[in-house]
Amino acid sequence: MSVVPRQRTTLYSEAVVLLGHRGAVFTATFSSDGTSLVSGGLDASVRFWRLPTDEYEPTPNYAVLEGHKSAVTSLAWKDVSTLFSTCADASVAFWDASTGERVRRGVGHSDTVNDCSARAGVCVSVADDGCVCVWDDRTKLPVRTVLSPYPVLCCDLSADGTTAYVSGIDTAVRAIDLGSGKTVWSCLAGREAVTGLAVSSDGSRAVLRLADGLVTALNVSHVVPADVSRVGPTYGGLALDAGPNLVRVCFSRDDVSVAAGSDASQTFVWNTASRRLRARFEDHRAAVLDVSFHPTENIILLCSADGDIIVRQMAD
Repeated sequence: MSVVPRQRTTLYSEAVVLLGHRGAVFTATFSSDGTSLVSGGLDASVRFWRLPTDEYEPTPNYAVLEGHKSAVTSLAWKDVSTLFSTCADASVAFWDASTGERVRRGVGHSDTVNDCSARAGVCVSVADDGCVCVWDDRTKLPVRTVLSPYPVLCCDLSADGTTAYVSGIDTAVRAIDLGSGKTVWSCLAGREAVTGLAVSSDGSRAVLRLADGLVTALNVSHVVPADVSRVGPTYGGLALDAGPNLVRVCFSRDDVSVAAGSDASQTFVWNTASRRLRARFEDHRAAVLDVSFHPTENIILLCSADGDIIVRQMAD
C-alpha cells in the first residue's frame, strides 16, 4: 500500500466535509507539504485523506491505519514520513507514512494519553497518569519520563525540541528542560484547566485554551521579570462555553493567525498580534476538538465530536 498522494492545490468547494470515521474525531493535521491530511478518533483508526481538490476523486480516504486498541487522541509528524500517535489505551505509536506500517508501539504511560508534540526530531506525550514521556522511535520504552502529581492534558515543544511546555487540570503551565527533566519555570494560567496549548513556530510565544472557553496569550521566554505576568491578554470575540472536551488551539505556520475550536461547535480564527477576531465558522453540529492550518495555503482543517472533518478555504 502506498500512502503518498499526488500533488494537489485548490479546494473544489469553499468547505468540504470528509466522512469515514465512526464517532468523534479527536485529532487532525495536515502533512508537511499540505497534499494530504491525517485524522484519528474514537473508532481507533488513523485515516489518511487527499487534500480535496477534485470533487470526483475516487479515493479521498486513501489509507486507514489500524493497530490502536482504543481511541486515537492526538497526532503529530516526527518528520515528513513518520507519524506519531497517542491512544486512550495508554500507548503511543510510530507509523511509516509511505507504507502504512506501524514502526513501533511505545509503552510507558498507565492511563489515557491525551496529547503529543513533535519538533526537531523530538517526540513527547502527556497523559492522565501525570507523566510527560519523551520518545525515540527506535525503542519501546520512553527515553525520559517526568512525573507530575496531576493529569496532564496538553503539551507542545519549543522550536528546537529542548523544552516541553505542559499543562492540565491543576491550571499550571510548566516549562520542562528535556535534558535534565527539571522544571525551568511555571505559572498559573487561570482558574480553569488548560485543554489546549500551542507554541509558535519560532518558539517566541504560546497560546492557551482554557476549559471555560477562553483563549489567552502566554510569554514563554526563559526569563521574565518577577513583576511581569507570563499570562497575557485574552483573544476577543469569544463567548464562554465551558464543556468536558479537550479542545485544542493552534498557530498558522507563519504565526500570523491563531485558531481554536469550542464546545459550542464553533471555530474561531484571530490575528495573532492584534488578537482581533478574523473569522468564525459554524460548520459542525457538536464540539470542534482540533484545528490545523495548511502549511502554504489559506486553508483550515477542523474536526469534531460529530464525526465530521471539514477542510475550509478562508478569505485572504
